[in-house]
Amino acid sequence: MPIIQGIAFTEELLIKLIDDVREKKELGPVERNIVRELLVKELQSNKKLVIFLAEHELRTVDRASKYKELLKNVRAKLRKAYGMFQIEGERDKWEALEDLKKAIAKKHNVEVTEGLHRELLKTHLSSKERLGYYDDIYKQIWQVTGKPRIVIDVGCGLNPISFPFMRLNKVDYYASELNTQDVNFLNTYFNIMEEFGLYGKAVQQDLRDIITNPYLFTVFPRADVCFMFKLFDSVKVLGKPKTIDEKLIEKVPAKYVVCSFSTQTIGARSMRVVKRDWVEKLCMRHGWAFKKFEIENEVFYVIDKHGVVI
Repeated sequence: MPIIQGIAFTEELLIKLIDDVREKKELGPVERNIVRELLVKELQSNKKLVIFLAEHELRTVDRASKYKELLKNVRAKLRKAYGMFQIEGERDKWEALEDLKKAIAKKHNVEVTEGLHRELLKTHLSSKERLGYYDDIYKQIWQVTGKPRIVIDVGCGLNPISFPFMRLNKVDYYASELNTQDVNFLNTYFNIMEEFGLYGKAVQQDLRDIITNPYLFTVFPRADVCFMFKLFDSVKVLGKPKTIDEKLIEKVPAKYVVCSFSTQTIGARSMRVVKRDWVEKLCMRHGWAFKKFEIENEVFYVIDKHGVVI
C-alpha cells in the first residue's frame, strides 16, 4: 500500500487514477510508471487532496470535482511532455508504415518512398515542422561534423524516419525513446530499412535516470554524432534536476552533439528569447566549440566536444 504524505493510499485507487489519466486516446501510449510518478508528485504537493481521496469510496470517487481536477492537471503535464507532439492516432502511424513496407517490397528503391516517409513524419509535430527543412538541416550539420557512420538519437520521436533526407549510404543508428510503443514502432521501421543501409536499434530510456545512473548511455557505442532535438523542454516538463541538461550532453558517447530548441511557444507564438545562453555558457566552460543555425521554428547548436574551432 503506497504511503503519500504519511497517509495510506490504496493501490486500487492509484491504479484507477492511472487508468483514468490514460483513457484519453493521445495519452494511452504513455508508460504507466510515468503516469504514476506524476500522480504521486501532484499528490505530494496537496495533503488535503490526499486525505480526501483516501477517505472517499472507490466506486464513487471519480464523480468528485477534486478527482477530476487532479486528472486534468496530470493530463496537461503529460500532453506538454508527450501528447503535444502527436498529430494523428497510433493506428494511422502504423498504417502509414505498412504502406511504406509494401512500396519498398514492390520497388526496392528508397528514393521513390520519400512521399511515404513525409506522410509518416507528419504524424509527429516536431518532424512535421521540419519537413521543408530536413535537407538543409542535415547539410548544415554535416558541414561541421562530416557524414557520420554511427549516430545516436536520444528522445528521438520520429526523427529517425528522416533518414532519406540525411543522404547517407550506410549508418548504424541508435535511438532512444521514453515510450515502449514508440520504441517498437521504430524497430519495425529499422527492420524495413536495413536493405538501404540503415542499421538501427531503438531502446526504451527515461533520460532523467542519468542523474543516478552515470552508465545510462553504455548501451550505445562511441558515435560520430548525437541528436538531441527539442529534448530538454520535454524532460523539464516531466520534472528534472537542474544539472540534467549538462549531464546528458557530457555523458553521451559522441564527438558532436546537436541540440535544438523550439523558437515558438506551444500556442505557436514567437518566443522573446531564442538564444539559449546556458548552452553557450556550457560550451565556454568546457572549452567546446559550437555552431548555431536556425530554421523557421527551431534553433540548432552543433557542439564539438573536442573543441575544434568552428
